[in-house]
Amino acid sequence: MHLKILETSMGYDLSQKLLAHFFSKQSAQDLSKKLKRMSANSVLDVGCATAFYRDNIPVDHFVGIDVNKNFIESAKKRFPNDKFFVMDAVSLKFPDSAFDAVISKGVLHHLSETGLIKALKESLRVCRKNGQVIVWDAIQPTSRWNILGKFLRNLDQGQHIREQEQYKALLENNFVLDEFKIYSSFPYEACAYTISKSKN
Repeated sequence: MHLKILETSMGYDLSQKLLAHFFSKQSAQDLSKKLKRMSANSVLDVGCATAFYRDNIPVDHFVGIDVNKNFIESAKKRFPNDKFFVMDAVSLKFPDSAFDAVISKGVLHHLSETGLIKALKESLRVCRKNGQVIVWDAIQPTSRWNILGKFLRNLDQGQHIREQEQYKALLENNFVLDEFKIYSSFPYEACAYTISKSKN
């Protein structure tokens, strides 16, 4: 079910405040901590939407991309000193090793398995040698009794919300998976993971 209001800047921001406040706050804290640990100063945000949590990302050089033109226009107005582009995650228009890190929050469940792999490979390509891709993404509730969570996930615009084990296996089969954690705030659950370039 596609809720058109979520495709507007105002609708998206409102949904983040009302429906995903805990995850927005916790994910921003988690991303900030990991970026500080990496000493990252240049970051690409894949699927940045309206740059809702930009203030929580401790970098000087921030670039955001999204396929939604309305989101990008809103982000540009909100953060005129940063750079924002209408762009697809599976075909990034940046040179190799352009960023210290790539982040993505609540986006990749919109992509098929093939699209997810392409997007993550592109993200790794534009990361510097020792950089990482840091992701927060929606997953299906791990408890079969979480009926409300399953119902709400089915209302999500993302048509590829994966089970925890399915998601982790997909990553392990295609990437160097450094970390994979599950975060819960009833009725929602999300996975947070980092991948890096092959050591070979």
